[in-house]
Amino acid sequence: MQNKHLWKKTARTVLLSALVCVMLGTTVCLGGCKRKLDSSGMSIIDRKSGASYRYMPAYIGPAERSKKAYASATISGAKQDLYTIRGLDASEWLCTEWGDVLYSGSDRILTITDFEPSKAYICNAEGTVNIALVEISGADLDAIVKCWADGEAAEYPLSEPSNAYLVRFESEKYPGLYYTVSALEYGSTVYLYSKYEDARCVDGTAALEKFLADE
Repeated sequence: MQNKHLWKKTARTVLLSALVCVMLGTTVCLGGCKRKLDSSGMSIIDRKSGASYRYMPAYIGPAERSKKAYASATISGAKQDLYTIRGLDASEWLCTEWGDVLYSGSDRILTITDFEPSKAYICNAEGTVNIALVEISGADLDAIVKCWADGEAAEYPLSEPSNAYLVRFESEKYPGLYYTVSALEYGSTVYLYSKYEDARCVDGTAALEKFLADE
């Protein structure tokens, strides 16, 4: 009888220990498990949800990504963590540690007008943190957008600019993303330039000079 009682007690202890281990494992997984996504060519695939992410153009970037990784994938032979973008649905939008944006939806952002900017910021182009110097909206924003979208192509100067800035557009249609072009000063002339849009360069002096005069 005593042995039978001892066996039951031991079995109960083993069962409780197993349950505790399962619970701890679940807790750890909930706190730290990442989705494992697959890489196929230029696409990142979530087999669980069926979402297929593709890379957005490099002039599109995340305004703020999550601190913790949402998923991981092996890209070009190297494991990379993927993050959610604040303000956007993770089932459609993710980004890499380096700021590359991945998108699983059907929209195409091929031009600044596709992005539908609602505001812009002129930022310093030095260092890893880009500080906004000027905020632009309304008619001034429209003028810059029109200049970049419809302006006549200019020859890109080969010399170094006297000052370099980033113009970062934000959009109510795509909260959490920036559309970025460079603003380069050469004397009294300001060029808008993007190496990611076939090295497009336009004279943006009329649209930008009043914002850069005191910078």
